[in-house]
Amino acid sequence: MASPKPQTGGAIDHAVYVDRRVAERAEDVASWLASLGARPVASAADLDGVAVGDVVEIRGESLGNPLFTALDFVATMLPLVVGPEPPVDARPRRPAPTAAAAAARAAADDEAGTQRVLIGTVLAARDGLRANAVVDVLLRTERGLTAVLVLDRTALTSAGEEQLRDGTFRVVGKVTSVLGADDHINLFRRTPIAATGVEASRDMVSELIEAGVEVEVSDPVVQGPAVQVLPFVVLV
Repeated sequence: MASPKPQTGGAIDHAVYVDRRVAERAEDVASWLASLGARPVASAADLDGVAVGDVVEIRGESLGNPLFTALDFVATMLPLVVGPEPPVDARPRRPAPTAAAAAARAAADDEAGTQRVLIGTVLAARDGLRANAVVDVLLRTERGLTAVLVLDRTALTSAGEEQLRDGTFRVVGKVTSVLGADDHINLFRRTPIAATGVEASRDMVSELIEAGVEVEVSDPVVQGPAVQVLPFVVLV
């Protein structure tokens, strides 16, 4: 991924992310940002009067994309636990089993089949998130407001993505969606899983948690009130 190198000056030396369009058109990014008059947003109450297209400034704790770590872990570990499905000809031949033994074997085969389906689903979700042109990062303010930051991968360095896994950051950007209490954003929205609906996404995360996988956010659905922002910069 390309790393932007804007003429920023000292005020923005600790930028973790600079949108490439901003870097290309603003010779002095720090001065340009100051001229925007960004509106501070820290709570749900601050969203009153905020509209799509407004420039806002939000400070909060980054949760990264909580799905990445969990999906990477499961995609690595599940195949080791379940193992590949053996070819039919390679399966050992045994005497005809009793009815009870046959039922137990069928149940075990069903469970293994279910696990393999889960592996395929996890791999599809992980690959979909990693291959997408943008990445969602969650930011949570001290007053409990969640902001979904939509970052352009061409402007996000590998180091920047790692830094955004945790820590406190200041974001200046343009609002692309204001979520009311009945609105939501599914973090699986950029994967095939999104087609199966919100509850299926929640069920997958619940299954991961029950399997002992640590997931920083137990609900993959961001419920409003919340805001979605296209950041100009993400600063330490």
